[in-house]
Amino acid sequence: MDLLQEIDDYIKETINESLGLPVSARTLQLKLRVYEDAYFRLRDQHLHLIGKFRQKDILIDRAKAEANMNAAAIKKFVEENQRLAAECANLVSQCNKWERECSLYDNDREALMEFGNEADERAREAEERAKEAEERAKEAEIRVRELEEESGKAVEELQFYKHKCHASRLTELCEFSSGYLHSCKILPFNSVAFDSSKGINFTYWIVAQRNVHFVDTEMNGLLTRKYCLDDSSAESIDMEENSLESILATLVGKDEVESGQAYLEVNSGYESCQNLLKMWNSLRPSTRKVLSLAAKAKTLQQDKEHLRINLTRAEEEVKLLFEENSILDVENKRLLRREQNFDGSGGKHTSSASAKRSKRKSSSRSSPVESKIDSENIDSLRQPLSPLRHNSPGCRLYK
Repeated sequence: MDLLQEIDDYIKETINESLGLPVSARTLQLKLRVYEDAYFRLRDQHLHLIGKFRQKDILIDRAKAEANMNAAAIKKFVEENQRLAAECANLVSQCNKWERECSLYDNDREALMEFGNEADERAREAEERAKEAEERAKEAEIRVRELEEESGKAVEELQFYKHKCHASRLTELCEFSSGYLHSCKILPFNSVAFDSSKGINFTYWIVAQRNVHFVDTEMNGLLTRKYCLDDSSAESIDMEENSLESILATLVGKDEVESGQAYLEVNSGYESCQNLLKMWNSLRPSTRKVLSLAAKAKTLQQDKEHLRINLTRAEEEVKLLFEENSILDVENKRLLRREQNFDGSGGKHTSSASAKRSKRKSSSRSSPVESKIDSENIDSLRQPLSPLRHNSPGCRLYK
C-alpha cells in the first residue's frame, strides 16, 4: 500500500512540476537522490566506458601496428614477387638466349661438318691432282727427253746425209772435170786450176784460156754428162732419204707436219726461223718433219713447265688445307669442351634437344674437322656460320 501511495505521489508531483506548480521538498529530495544515483551510475558507466575506450584504443593501436606490419610485409612480399618476376623474366630471356645460342652452335656444327667433309674431299682431290700432275710431269719430262734425243739424232743424221751427199757430188764433179780437162789438154791435171779440197778454180781456168766460148760449151757438156753419171749414186742417196723419211714418219704424223710451220710463224722474230718460213714450200718433207719434231719438243717443254707450276700450286694448296684442318680440329675440340661444360652446369634441355645433341656429338666425332667460330662473347647476338665456298687454286692461296 505504501509503495502505491508513493508512486501516486510521485506521479502527482511530476505532473505538478510539468505544469509549473510548486513541488514539495520531499519530492525534490527524492528527485535529487534519484539524480545523484543516476549521476553516480552514469559516472560509473562513463568510467567503465573510458576504460573500454582505452582498451579499444590499445586494440586499435595494436591493429594499426599489425596492419602497418602486414602492409610492410605485403609491400616487401610484393617487391620480392616483382623481383622474382623480373628475375624469372631475366632467366626466361637468358634461357631463350641460350637456346638460340645452342641452335646457332647446332647450325654452325652442321655447317662445319659439311665444310669439313668438303675440305677432306678437296684435300683428297688436291692430293690426287698433285700425284697425277707429278706423274704427268715425269712422263712429259721423259717424253721431252726422248723427243729431244730423237730430234737430235734426226738432225744429226740429216746433216750427215746432206754433208755426205754434197761432198760426194762435189768430189765426183771435181774428179770428172779435172780428168776431162786433162784429157783435152786444156790444163795439166796437177794444175792450180784444180784443188781436191776446194774444187775447180773456174776463174783462173777461164783467164788462162783463149777461147772462152769453147770452155763454156765444154763445161755445159761436162755437167750434162755428170748428171747422167750421178744416177747410180742418186739411187743410194734416195734410199738413205727414204729410210730417214720412214723413221721421221713413225715420229710425226701427217696432221702434225703443219705444226712446224706454226712454230716458225710464232718464232718468226728469229732470222733462221724467218728464212725457213720463207722457204717452207720448197723444203723437203724430212726437213718439215724435223721442224715439226722441234715444235712438238717445244710444246712438251711448255707443258712440262705448266705441269710443274700446277704441281707447286697443288702442293701449296694441300699445305693450306692441312693448316685449315688443324685449326678446325682445335676449334672443334674447344666447342665440344664448351658444350660439355654447359651440359654439366645444370641447364635444362628437352628430350628432343638431348637426342639432337647426342646425334650431333656422334656425327662430330665422325668428322675430323670443324670451322673456327668467334664465340668469346655468348651474350652478343651473332649469325650462324655458312659453309665456305669451293676454292679454286687461285683463291685457296688466299688463305
